[in-house]
Amino acid sequence: SGWSVCQGYCYCVLDPTGKMTKRIDAPVREPGRKKIIKEATKEGELGRIKKFLSALPGDPKFPRSQGWLGETLARGNIKPGVPNFVGIPTKRLTSIANALQDTLGRFNVNVQYLGTFTRGLQKRKANAAAWLSSQNNVIGWKKSYVLNAEKVSEGSRKGFLYHKTRAIETAKEKISEYKLLKKQGKGHQVDYWIDKYEKQLIRLEDPRFNKWSISSIADDPLYATSKHESWHQLDLQLNTEKDFMSNIFKKNLDDLAVTRDEWYFVSEYAGTGQGTESSALLELWAETGTAIDMKIPIPENIKRAFIKTLNDAGFDYP
Repeated sequence: SGWSVCQGYCYCVLDPTGKMTKRIDAPVREPGRKKIIKEATKEGELGRIKKFLSALPGDPKFPRSQGWLGETLARGNIKPGVPNFVGIPTKRLTSIANALQDTLGRFNVNVQYLGTFTRGLQKRKANAAAWLSSQNNVIGWKKSYVLNAEKVSEGSRKGFLYHKTRAIETAKEKISEYKLLKKQGKGHQVDYWIDKYEKQLIRLEDPRFNKWSISSIADDPLYATSKHESWHQLDLQLNTEKDFMSNIFKKNLDDLAVTRDEWYFVSEYAGTGQGTESSALLELWAETGTAIDMKIPIPENIKRAFIKTLNDAGFDYP
């Protein structure tokens, strides 16, 4: 009858035998249930990663009938549709699984291979890579990078700062050198070189130019790198009927009058790529998506162009 008489203040206790002590210490508040947190397991994290693998074409009983990737995996004794992360600790798998879930999972995109590089799947000397080959979408990681991502990131960061300092010194020296030649009436195209190094110096000394890559400043560089590679796959797969997303992104950048120098304010890797403007555009796309997802500041017009590219393709973002 507690709720009809005492309401929430009832402390009645049943005493079936009549022998209970006269004094009862009632709790002020019923203790809440403890939240049970399941510890991640290697099998569980591999299962999370496997969700982003789609089947290869052909009969799974005959791997060599499954095209280039099927043949490559068969040579390495790797089963299609199974993540290949032999010797990778659970903590590292969690970083990769989280990045795939937060990126590919958001757009419901899968690939045909996820795992460390193996024979036939090595891409240059990259720490990780994403690509399309023979109609197979692949994301691979260098095993040594997965195991030592923090150390690699620290090295990249230090290398960037050293390179930036030296580049500023060089630009100043070149400006002084060409100005002296101009004063002496010597040299060839001195105005061109003065202008070039002065613009370069402005970029180098801009406080926004402060990182080699998004992963080089991330708390979890493996997560950031995995997210970066996932954005490469989204570039390839989100708007296949029209064009790669990065090409549409470039048109939107041009419409907003974004200069090439501004690409460096996302990251140096976004500005340089593999040395050409076309490769830099691919890296700008992946670095921009990673930066926005991780709430890392980038130039506003680059962010606007990126979001417009996704919105125009029919996706809500961010």
